[in-house]
This record gives sequence, C-alpha cells and structure tokens, in this order.
Amino acid sequence: MGTIQEVTQKAIEFVKAGVADGQPISQEDAMMLYQIANQSESFVAGFMNDSEAGKKQITEMNRQFIELLKSSEDGTVKQLVTVMEGVLRLKDCVGKPFEMRGIAMDGTPLDWASYRGKIVLIDFWATWCGPCIMESHNIQAAYEKFHDKGFEVIGISVDEDRDALEKYLADAKYPWTICWDPALNPKKEETADAKDGTDAADKKEETVDNTLSSYYGVSSIPTVILVDQEGKVITLDCRGEALQQKLTELLGAPEETK
Repeated sequence: MGTIQEVTQKAIEFVKAGVADGQPISQEDAMMLYQIANQSESFVAGFMNDSEAGKKQITEMNRQFIELLKSSEDGTVKQLVTVMEGVLRLKDCVGKPFEMRGIAMDGTPLDWASYRGKIVLIDFWATWCGPCIMESHNIQAAYEKFHDKGFEVIGISVDEDRDALEKYLADAKYPWTICWDPALNPKKEETADAKDGTDAADKKEETVDNTLSSYYGVSSIPTVILVDQEGKVITLDCRGEALQQKLTELLGAPEETK
C-alpha cells in the first residue's frame, strides 16, 4: 500500500472511531480530511511528478472522504462536502462531457450547443489576477493562430466587481465570449418576516452557489479546460506553450503568416 493510501486509511479510521463513540463528525475532523487531501496534491506534484497513479490515488481519497463526511448534519461540514465534490468533479472530468453554463456580459445565456464541432478553451480568470492576465496573452496568440481552424475560447470571469470587469474588457477587447460567473447566483432578497424580533434587513434567504466555478471546485486561477468537438474534456494541462502544442496536435499546424 502506497503512502497516500496509508494516510487515507488512517484518517478514515480516526474519524470513524469518534463516530463509533456516538459523536457526530466534527468541523475539526472534516477540515483535517480536507487538508490531508490538499497536502497530498503537493506530495504528488513534488515527489511523484504528477504521475497518473498519484492522481488516481488522490481521486480515490477524495471519494472516500466525501462519503464519510456526507453522514454529517453539520452545516459547515455540508458546505465543505460541496467544495470537495466540486474539486473531485474537476479532477475526474477528463474524457467526460463538460457541463457548461454561463451568462454572457450582455445578459444572454450562453448557447453551449453552438460550440459543437469546435475545440473550446474554458478559461476561469479575473481582472485582479496577474497570472490570469499573463495567460490571456498566450490564449490570444493561440486564438489568432487557430481560430480559423476551429478553435474557440470562453472566458469565465469570477470577478465580484462587475464594473471593474466591464472597464477592463473595454480596453482588452477580447474577441471571444466572456461570461460573468456571479450572474448565475440568484440575488439574496430580504425577507419581511420578523416575528422572532430580528430586523428584516438582517434576515436573508439562503441561496445555493450556482456558479460554474463552484460546481467544478475551481479554487485557484487561472484554471483552463480544453474541450473537444463533442463537448468532452480533453485536458486540464494546457497553459503556456502546452496550449499551442495541443492545438497543433488536434487541428494541425497553423499557416505561416506573411
């Protein structure tokens, strides 16, 4: 049994021991499992050279942790389970249909079906993210070379400040569609019910995070996802030079510009 499996089993046994004594799964135990999973990511990257075997071990770890934590009724633990499910969904999405949804800057829903037959890069980014802006130059270079061969880009902005986003886009003038991810969340409306003495202004309706970044557990940006002509994920590893290399493999070499 490899190192990751050993840590997984010990962590699960530790938490189960507490549950067996009649204690609910605590927030502390849930966070411990989450941190173990995150630290294992660094282990695979640093000591296993991002090997496929290591990635599969982490995927299985996440599955086991999620199943264990699902038994908790604690609200905070439930939220953590949602986060972990998103992370697992992203790690396990290669070869599967990408469940795209979004609202463009003009307020219209994204027509994902219209992208069939194209190679599409989904780019999670923000105006305040330096590495995102640097990567956008690489994406634009690839777009100019491969767009005529069937390459498209959809930017998913996670900016909270829409005004700042609009000002940035006015200057950047990206030739692809930008979706504003927070637009997928319904607004929290104030309730008028104050029977318990609480001011209505302090009572908000609870809402589910419907953003695409939450659904896929995107915790760091830029995160880029390359999708094939049938809408299935090709790879998550296509930043920098890897993008043009992959596009050349899929679409052929771009014509030399004179």
